[in-house]
Amino acid sequence: MNARAVLSCLVLAACDPGLPGVTLGNDGVLWIDDSPGGNVFAFERAYRHWVDDARVMRAEVHHWCASGCTQILSYLPPQNICLSPAARFGFHPVYYERQLAAWPARTSDRSWRGDVDPIGTMIEFLGYPEWLQNRLSQAGVMSFGDAALVIGASEFWAHGYAHCSH
Repeated sequence: MNARAVLSCLVLAACDPGLPGVTLGNDGVLWIDDSPGGNVFAFERAYRHWVDDARVMRAEVHHWCASGCTQILSYLPPQNICLSPAARFGFHPVYYERQLAAWPARTSDRSWRGDVDPIGTMIEFLGYPEWLQNRLSQAGVMSFGDAALVIGASEFWAHGYAHCSH
């Protein structure tokens, strides 16, 4: 987290959204830095609430944004999301069991997840921009298997997402 985000947290007490790796600043900037994801429903509720209430105007993704964290792509347009060169998004289907489990350290370890939740997966999938839906479909990620995909900042930049200035 950068000094500005830390200062916002300390001075304004605006930084505890209860989502791992996500900091909400009082300035309407959502700072995402190494979020392993977690409960997709908690991320969805928080993002929807913040955007509907105009508490989040922009998001900055500086490192890892995986699993439930990726739903920010459903709530803000590309011009309101910037990515640093180290930013990357990790995608996989939604699972019924262990919804609070973070993205695994080794993506080949399938023991951390339960059965695919087809309705949750479809809802998450349909919220993404069309280019991303196509990319995930081609990779088999949002189907009902074990596929996972990591996409780096350059692919998002090619689709109109901004570079973070710091």
